[in-house]
Amino acid sequence: MITETNLDGIITYANKRFLEMTGYSEKEIIGMPHSINRHPDMPTSIFENMWKILKLKKIWRGYLKNMTKDGRYYWVLVWIQPKFDMQKNVIGYIASRKLPYRATVEKIERNYLSLPLKEREKTPYHYGKELSFGSDFIGSKHLDLTIDDRLESLVHESKNRISLKKMYFDDPLL
Repeated sequence: MITETNLDGIITYANKRFLEMTGYSEKEIIGMPHSINRHPDMPTSIFENMWKILKLKKIWRGYLKNMTKDGRYYWVLVWIQPKFDMQKNVIGYIASRKLPYRATVEKIERNYLSLPLKEREKTPYHYGKELSFGSDFIGSKHLDLTIDDRLESLVHESKNRISLKKMYFDDPLL
């Protein structure tokens, strides 16, 4: 499920799978703030932290409970990253999602969402943070480069070109 927004978080693109999951039509969702599908169980402090990370041109990764058009909810594991123009200016954001790990969702519901909302606002959310390790980080280390330039820069940083290329292209998270 993929969406794109402008700098203010207004949806400019939503793929078919996102539309099917949320119940919105493309006509309804384009031009709306992305918070349209924010579930009230998720405190604003999570999103304030997310925006802080994104404004630093970094990637945010985390578990979110979202709401469909008809009020039902669904969980996703989402990666949000800046989108750059040719001059390396941030011109928007891209979010990609996948189904979350059930055990992690159960842990979030048990240890975090069971807290009263006021307490959740003050409690650090360890299930959403800056992406700074792992294959997702390696593959997106130079977000403002084209995919070819990104791969080339990583190859130059690596002593083993063949294993890097294999890891880069075979990694299911990229």
